[in-house]
Amino acid sequence: MRTIKLSLAWMFIWLFTSTISGQVGINTQNPQSTLDVSADNSTVAPGVIAPRQTRQQLIAKAAGYTMNQKGAIVYVTDISGGGSAATSNITQVGYYYYDGSLWQPFTGSSGASVDSWSTTGNSGLSATHGSNYLGTTDAVDLVLKTNGIERMTVTSTGNVGVGTATPSNKLHIKDTTNPMKIEGLVASGSTDDRPMVVGPDGTVRTGIFPVVNLVPDDVGTVIAIDGKLLVAQEITVLMTADFSFSVSPTVPPAIGNLTNVIIDNKNSFTSNSTTNSFRVEADGVYLVTMNVQMATSGQPVIGIWCNTAEVGYPDGKWVARVNDVAASVLQTYTLITAINMYASKTYSFRVAGAAAGTIPWKSSGYTGEGPISFYSLKRLR
Repeated sequence: MRTIKLSLAWMFIWLFTSTISGQVGINTQNPQSTLDVSADNSTVAPGVIAPRQTRQQLIAKAAGYTMNQKGAIVYVTDISGGGSAATSNITQVGYYYYDGSLWQPFTGSSGASVDSWSTTGNSGLSATHGSNYLGTTDAVDLVLKTNGIERMTVTSTGNVGVGTATPSNKLHIKDTTNPMKIEGLVASGSTDDRPMVVGPDGTVRTGIFPVVNLVPDDVGTVIAIDGKLLVAQEITVLMTADFSFSVSPTVPPAIGNLTNVIIDNKNSFTSNSTTNSFRVEADGVYLVTMNVQMATSGQPVIGIWCNTAEVGYPDGKWVARVNDVAASVLQTYTLITAINMYASKTYSFRVAGAAAGTIPWKSSGYTGEGPISFYSLKRLR
């Protein structure tokens, strides 16, 4: 009982002294600040232990923390369980202080960044990749702002967005008025280089340099139409046998035996012993050339016939022709003209006359023989 009374007396003296002087000393009779704790020479471990709390305990006591508790210090021992607005910065075990609304980590404690970064530069960084970095340790996007406005986002999946908070690619740059600019590009001259192409959605890819085929696959004449070079459609055929025809005042017969095809670069011409027909690949102007030797006693006609029926021409019509009023036993007729022709229609080389006749495929006489009948079509424009 004596010991207890003595201790109480010393406590009363200590409290009275601390009140008078405004300074409290523990293990020292000469406190140098409001609270001065000195280590004694005993085997007791020196130090000051702040209140130890779990994050869940702080959440449960949230109502007790107001502006009056600003500056309170605790040591968080466990961060399991859910969080709250006030404890949103408690992400690791360590020391935290209350700023009046949030619990903030102490810089340098295990509850915050152990390595602080200076705005004027840093030194002593490790060269090992990943040893020093700016970023997050959890699956949270990293946002960079200037003037309080979000400028760049690095998502938790590794996509980088400039001008967009939701980048869809590894590098996603978005701006409606300020286009992307790249300077310092150097030409390498390597044959392995590929061009950079931009898709309609803004994605950037590598392309392949197009190979310009200076030697066309088709046989024929190269012409320019609407600013593009192309091989003009061309048909040139010769007869391989004589062709005889009868009187046909309404629908002239198509000339047969046009089976010696010299050129048909669009594969549009067909012929047999009794007929022929062809189409043009595109609307345009075509050069027509026919050279025909004919034996008939009637008024002969040769030309191009449109096989497609039209209003007023239920069985088609002539679109190019040449004729002779008088008849001769053997006469050569030539048609050279340019006409509009259309891809939607079919055509044929035809002959007509007031009397039956024959078109010989070759000319023969005193000095020999050779092909005489010639049929040709060529696109001009």
